[in-house]
Amino acid sequence: MIIILYQKSFLAPNLFILHNGNNTHIANEKRQKRFLNYLQLIKKSFSPYKSLTFAFAILGLNLKIIIQSAVVIPAVAQISYTIHNFIIGFIHLLMLGCLSLFAFGIVS
Repeated sequence: MIIILYQKSFLAPNLFILHNGNNTHIANEKRQKRFLNYLQLIKKSFSPYKSLTFAFAILGLNLKIIIQSAVVIPAVAQISYTIHNFIIGFIHLLMLGCLSLFAFGIVS
């Protein structure tokens, strides 16, 4: 019986996996069930308005990440540099779409 502890990832240094033959799979299933139960508990505590607000905030955050990733392409970077409305829209997406909706979701 060999037990090996190793670090799951560089970004999450506190997560360790215990290898003990086939028990690793069972431990992962238990962890997933606990996580899903926790998500269901959070979902039950939210009102429909709060859930919708958080959903739109996460959608805005995803759009922001996609736009930021697209700027890596030189043609899109040139467009974003020359068209100032693009930058203003990006700032509005961040402030109104992400931050304000998260704040409304927390307050409501």
